[in-house]
Amino acid sequence: MVIERRHDIHARLIEVLPPIFRRLLTRLPNEVPGGVRFTPDQYGVLVHIAGTGGCSMGEVAAARGIAFNSATTLVDRLVAIGAVQRTTDRVDRRIVRVLPTGVGVEAVAHLRVLRRAALRDMLQELDEAELNAIERALPALDKLGRRFDCAAR
Repeated sequence: MVIERRHDIHARLIEVLPPIFRRLLTRLPNEVPGGVRFTPDQYGVLVHIAGTGGCSMGEVAAARGIAFNSATTLVDRLVAIGAVQRTTDRVDRRIVRVLPTGVGVEAVAHLRVLRRAALRDMLQELDEAELNAIERALPALDKLGRRFDCAAR
């Protein structure tokens, strides 16, 4: 019974999540004033770096669940647009640290406001019962996301 229920939920999630992700990727703003656009991966890396106040390249890769060379490529792009800067670790010169710049911090703040507004608009399409169902599911979805995030590391 429990196994069958989990299978049914799994099958339904596989159906509904991809269109939700696609819609979020296409509807959430990714451009800041000045015409700079961020890919979802670039934005995720920038949010992590800005949220930590700076971290090593290895920490970027681990936090995003990506290879070190992929993290390097993403950080290269963020450096090129002035959103982050690289520096050498004070204690261990072999370690490259990545710090947010004022431009990067402002970009994250700006995009958070725009993205929250866009998501709020998307939620307007739902009725009260649907909103309540989503609200009740949030703790479980958060737990699932955190476990998946940890498993990727």
